[in-house]
Amino acid sequence: MWQKLDLGKFLENRLQVLRAEIGDRPVELELSMVPELKEVPLDSMQMGEVIGEMVRRLHTFEPDTTRGLRSRTRWEAGSQVRQKFSRADARTYAVIELINPGRPRVSSRPLMPLEEISEESGKHDLGLTMIERIVQTHKGFVDYRSEVGGAATYTVWLPWGGDVESEEASIALPIPGSTAIAEGQGSGTLLMVDDEQGLLATMASSLRNQGYKVITATDGEGALLKFHEHVKELDLVITDLVLPGMSGWGVFTQIRESEPDLPVLIMSGHMEPKIEAAVNRSGAAGFVQKPFGLNVLLRRIRDLMPSDVSSDAADGI
Repeated sequence: MWQKLDLGKFLENRLQVLRAEIGDRPVELELSMVPELKEVPLDSMQMGEVIGEMVRRLHTFEPDTTRGLRSRTRWEAGSQVRQKFSRADARTYAVIELINPGRPRVSSRPLMPLEEISEESGKHDLGLTMIERIVQTHKGFVDYRSEVGGAATYTVWLPWGGDVESEEASIALPIPGSTAIAEGQGSGTLLMVDDEQGLLATMASSLRNQGYKVITATDGEGALLKFHEHVKELDLVITDLVLPGMSGWGVFTQIRESEPDLPVLIMSGHMEPKIEAAVNRSGAAGFVQKPFGLNVLLRRIRDLMPSDVSSDAADGI
């Protein structure tokens, strides 16, 4: 749910929730008192997922709990942000920094960057791709850098001012006269998750016409409730990557921990090369790029459900 929030209070509350995951490790919080940072438009659930993933990564990167983490908020002029990101178009950006200071330095030699977000570093990491996707949905930017000595920093820029609306994705259904598959040939039970209710209803109806039982959910928390309720009968889970609240990545990781043999197919309407590579490395069953036709979706379902009695009909796709 999009709303204008006090960025400092949002970060403080989120870090308090995360303390259970990082134990007694101290987290230093430095908040800017700039008035503009009290009205930053964001989806608190989605951005909370981003902060949680970043903190967990920093904690894992340097797990020594005697060395604290740092977090801070600040602002940066759009002209400065454009020097880093040419697509920046807001006049002012709210900035969140999460920092692992690393081990004490023992040399006066300047630290050299070892890693930063790039096409190569991000394309095989679905968690990182989830971070990037949510920040992009907020029309913002993200940067990650790690250095010799264990230091690492995540920086997120979020545009201040005006309302930000999440982007919508659409599905292209087959047109009359196309090579559609005969109805009623499928079998099995699917859990399908997408926050676009009209799109979800269309996909579910089309798959039910093919003979599948389709259980639906419109957010991550609802998806997990449906998963636990129907886990014994599910043959496949299909989820969008970006959802309100818990992301599709969070849904996938929790399902994989509980039922590692249950295939999860991930959908997304953006950054297909990077996401597809990340999905392939993550252990998910596969990736499908939006928009797609019904026949494409059916083909992927049948690939993942070899017991599907309709497999003989796939030759006509």
